[in-house]
Amino acid sequence: MAEFTAIVPIDLVTRPEDILRKSLLLAEAFSSHGAKIVFAHNDRGMKGDKRFIRALGSGQFDGITVQSGPFYDGVVNPSLLRNIAAPLVTTEVMLLLDVDIWPDMELFQRYANAVDRADAPFYMLPCLYLTKLGSEKVVRGELPIASLKEQYYRFSRKYFLHLASPSSVTFMTLAAYQELNGFDERYAGHGYEDFDFMIRLALHYKVINKTADFMVNAVARSPLFAKGYRRELGRLVLPALMKKDLVYHLFHQRGERVDYSRQREQNFKLFQTKNASEPNSGLPADSTLLTAFVTAVGESGGDVADYGIYFENKPGHVDRFDTFRRRLRFLFNV
Repeated sequence: MAEFTAIVPIDLVTRPEDILRKSLLLAEAFSSHGAKIVFAHNDRGMKGDKRFIRALGSGQFDGITVQSGPFYDGVVNPSLLRNIAAPLVTTEVMLLLDVDIWPDMELFQRYANAVDRADAPFYMLPCLYLTKLGSEKVVRGELPIASLKEQYYRFSRKYFLHLASPSSVTFMTLAAYQELNGFDERYAGHGYEDFDFMIRLALHYKVINKTADFMVNAVARSPLFAKGYRRELGRLVLPALMKKDLVYHLFHQRGERVDYSRQREQNFKLFQTKNASEPNSGLPADSTLLTAFVTAVGESGGDVADYGIYFENKPGHVDRFDTFRRRLRFLFNV
């Protein structure tokens, strides 16, 4: 069984209570499993920061390390925090993780083992975002992951928001992280720092093509309708989609996002600049992943009908909001 370490960026400038609860959930799960976490915590000197250090930084959890300090002011910088955490990793296999991900330790261990065996150089996993109701039931132990997964593939609505494929949840080697010099810390706030890293990782191992439409920045609900760089990264996730290996993102209320749209716009400009080099291949035969997925399922002897939820690309999904109030807010855009 391969040892592995997760690195988790922590900044409590928004939703401190929620992040503290989820940090404790991760610490308890990893410690019980014998796995490790390095939390990189940007200490802003607030009450929540002091509580975080008391709860997680005093050595009460085996294998859990907190690297805490006033690393920056202003907007959250997850790239910097991940780079601060990485030098404290002592295992060959590492996991890029966010605090909102449910700790499915059996799934994590399988993919850590696969990287350790060199079945593939790295794995990016699809991430299913849960509603408030779904998250509460999972955390309270009222909805086992197996039952949750079954309901998703049966087109249930009340527990699910959308599927992100790929997500930034990535299993890889520490050596590769070091060779890439980690994340680009110029990305301010959230947005595109994860895509930037994933593209560099895939290019490092020569498992991705920069197609002629690579910089198309189109978002799709369905993982099979992805285009541009999302499609090319998504090709690497098709095996996990076929195995129905998903990670689950626990719900949280939106925190205050100062100049969020401006940050994303600036980050995308940086992302464009870094990835605007000449393509190394032409246009793919299919501008989506539909043909690739159907072909892969057929070659494996599977039944495409078992994956019908992946083909749903209806925008909006008002029926996925799990309370009447949330549906009203969605309809009236408030």
